[in-house]
Amino acid sequence: MCITWKRCNGTGAVVGTIVGFCSAITGWLVCTAKLNDGVITVATTFQDYPMLTGNLLSIGISGIIVISWSLIRPANFDWDITRAINRKAEFANTTTIEETSTPANELAVSSESKNKDDEKNVSTPQVGEADVNAFSAALESRRLEEEKDMEGLRKAFRFAAISALALTFILIILIPLPLFFSSHGMCPSHYS
Repeated sequence: MCITWKRCNGTGAVVGTIVGFCSAITGWLVCTAKLNDGVITVATTFQDYPMLTGNLLSIGISGIIVISWSLIRPANFDWDITRAINRKAEFANTTTIEETSTPANELAVSSESKNKDDEKNVSTPQVGEADVNAFSAALESRRLEEEKDMEGLRKAFRFAAISALALTFILIILIPLPLFFSSHGMCPSHYS
C-alpha cells in the first residue's frame, strides 16, 4: 500500500506491519498446538493449516490496520519527490540569483522602464532594493530546502538499496547454501 496508495499513512503502515507480524506468529503457533495436541515441532509447524493461518493473519490484520489508519489520518504523498531523486536540482542549470537580479541591475532596468513609462503616462510599480533582497533570500531558502530534501531522499535510497542487496545475499546464499551442503534440509528423518 505504501507504493500504490498516496493516502497511505506511514505510521499506520509501520504499526500494521508489526502487529500483523506478531499476530501471524501467534496464530501460527496456536493453530499448530491446537491441531497437534500441544506439540510444536518443525514438522508440525510446516503443516498446511498452521502456515495458512499465519499468512492470513499477517496479511489480513496488517491490511485492516493500514487501511483504517490511512482513512482516519490520510497522508497526501507527492510522488514527484521520488521521481526527482536522480534528477539534478532545477537551480543547477539556471544562472545564480546574484547574476540575474542584483539590485543594481533591477534598479537600472526599473529606471529605464520608468523613463519610458513616464513618456507614455503609464505608472508601474517600482521594485526596490529591499524587495529584490527579500526575493533573493526566499529563493535561496527554497533552494536550500530542496537540496536538503533531495539529500534525505538519496540517503533513504542508498539505505534501501544496500538493505535489499544484503537481505538478498543473506536469504538466498548465506543461509540456504550451508543448509544444502550439510544435508540438513534434505533429510526428512530430521523432522520426525
